[in-house]
Amino acid sequence: MFVKNNAFLKSEILPEGENKGFLPHLAEMPQFAGAKFGEMSWTYHLDPLLSEHPEPLELALVRAFKRLAELYPDQSQSAVYTDEWDLGEELGSLKPVPLKVRKGLLAGERRAYRMALAKALKSLSTELFITTDPASIWPELGVSSVLLLSNGVEWQSKKPLLKSLLGKKDHPGWLAADRVVVQSDASRETLIQTFPQLERRVSVIPPILQEPLAPLEWAEQASIKVRYSGGRDYFLYAGPIREEAQLVELLKAYSLVKKWLLTSMPIIIAGPSTGWTPRFEQLLSTYKYRADVFLELDPEPEVFRQLVASAYLLVAPSPGLYAFYPVEWAWTAGIPVVLGKDPDTAEVAGQAVAMVPKGDIDQLAHTIMLLYKDENLRGKLVEKGQEHASIHHRDATLRAYASLFGQVSGGTSLISQP
Repeated sequence: MFVKNNAFLKSEILPEGENKGFLPHLAEMPQFAGAKFGEMSWTYHLDPLLSEHPEPLELALVRAFKRLAELYPDQSQSAVYTDEWDLGEELGSLKPVPLKVRKGLLAGERRAYRMALAKALKSLSTELFITTDPASIWPELGVSSVLLLSNGVEWQSKKPLLKSLLGKKDHPGWLAADRVVVQSDASRETLIQTFPQLERRVSVIPPILQEPLAPLEWAEQASIKVRYSGGRDYFLYAGPIREEAQLVELLKAYSLVKKWLLTSMPIIIAGPSTGWTPRFEQLLSTYKYRADVFLELDPEPEVFRQLVASAYLLVAPSPGLYAFYPVEWAWTAGIPVVLGKDPDTAEVAGQAVAMVPKGDIDQLAHTIMLLYKDENLRGKLVEKGQEHASIHHRDATLRAYASLFGQVSGGTSLISQP
């Protein structure tokens, strides 16, 4: 939780200190031996990621920027944000640059914000500006820029992505970005179909940013089950309680599993509440198997992770990469995963999950049933998840960011390309 006009409160999904030192200093990495990296000035734009109830991926991005500053202590790295946020010392070695923005009419305030932002970037002698907000890049900005669209903010919209990005203009200002980062090759193709001039400026870096979640001991799992599922093994959905997550379809599939297997295994639905959550609670109140459904709204960060690490099976009919963080936890914790298929998740997850057609309730139920009945199949899926996580993980994402930032700002790439 980020707070205004108060001390910054720690409530990150990723506990500070856990897996400390997981990503070694550059000098200790063989792939960086002999690499030259001249002094540069990078400035991270935090305002789009700050709210009193931020998404876990937004929190992870803030922490990723902080970690990059720790890994590159010789570089000038700053964070800009409006002065209404009190971040305290939580930015680590990032230089805090609060912006004072004149309050007034909305249009005037937008102009004032741009002026304050441009002034701050100039005062910092910024060579590279990194943001997740398309509106914060415009041709007259005068600074090399990287636009990260892999944070999920734009991808959550019910509107088509490109219509959301395009807005009312045929040529939005963010097209001036020196590099646009998207989450998958499928997203890249979609973007350049509408903006072919971006073809050489669109990079793909999946937003795999969570620190690994270690498997829990049997006694720890048993304790979680006693507290949250009546002592029983449980299926789990973990993610935002929103309509797009297809939770109604998940309950229909769960009904079929109950009917076919005559099982008493409950399902826990846990995650951040949204504006649609009251509607879901209303629907859940008349559900036939309501007694076997446990709803955990806005769980504490550590509880959220423990629920994933203790699950029999993680199920997400329509996760989207903005809500992919529980899958990352499940892979390292040894929990099998079933996902609804879309181009982005299929590309990022590969063979490390059981994939079913999105919206196919019968197939979803059938896949859950197979993993329930076949421990050998379940074990193989766990192995695939752990193997996938050994290649696709937070430190690989950070290295990819660092390499890209170095290239765009005129430095030497730190990562040798295959």
